[in-house]
Amino acid sequence: MGLALMVMVSLVARREGMTRKAFVGFKVVGKTFLNGFFALMTPAVIMGGIFGGFFTPTEAAAVACLYALFLGFVVYRTLTWEHIGPILAETAETTGLVMVLKLILGTIHPPIGVVLFVVTRIADVSFEAMSRAILPWLIPLVVVLLAITIWPPLTLWLPSLFF
Repeated sequence: MGLALMVMVSLVARREGMTRKAFVGFKVVGKTFLNGFFALMTPAVIMGGIFGGFFTPTEAAAVACLYALFLGFVVYRTLTWEHIGPILAETAETTGLVMVLKLILGTIHPPIGVVLFVVTRIADVSFEAMSRAILPWLIPLVVVLLAITIWPPLTLWLPSLFF
């Protein structure tokens, strides 16, 4: 799905005339990688803990939060206690949004698009204009949905490389 959306972004960027930026070089890429190494290790901590039998997937979420707090307070020193309240509020809001979006994905596309009617009303945009705007973004999602429906092992090829 990520690859399908990357292709879509590339097509839209070309159509809209967005320019590319010059490659900064491997030295900058390497330095950036080293600066973010501990943050990039988060999936290894989560998956290693789960598959190592140290904690359950539910407990992995708590461990990931604690690891992120450790990185923010101790390693990168970018967090303070004043940040915690707004971070928790934003997390609750984002979680509520990610859940709602997943629940309504099937209801936003034409011709039925019950939620699409609501959004067009709120945004004061015509149903036709909203449909034209949303359709290109549904194409890669539907293609991926069809691919994993027709060939379910496609969803497990990456994890199977590691486990």
